[in-house]
Amino acid sequence: MGCARSVISDDVVLMDNINCGEPMCIGTPEDVRRQVQSIIQATKGRGIILSSGCTLGANTKPENMEALIQAAREFGTEERLKTM
Repeated sequence: MGCARSVISDDVVLMDNINCGEPMCIGTPEDVRRQVQSIIQATKGRGIILSSGCTLGANTKPENMEALIQAAREFGTEERLKTM
């Protein structure tokens, strides 16, 4: 995603998925958090939509969805992005 962001202009919004199997379904909240942080760091938070992937299975852990939201809020803040 970082490579895509570097060659595509900032006025184009990219969408990157947190894998719906690993980590969303069978991973831990920390696994989800790391993947969110990695995407935000790679793109420097510019023009990115984070998604849970194509679908979420019924056995997706609610705490992993919460981790996705919390990590996006934490790592996507203006203050955090300035340090990247």
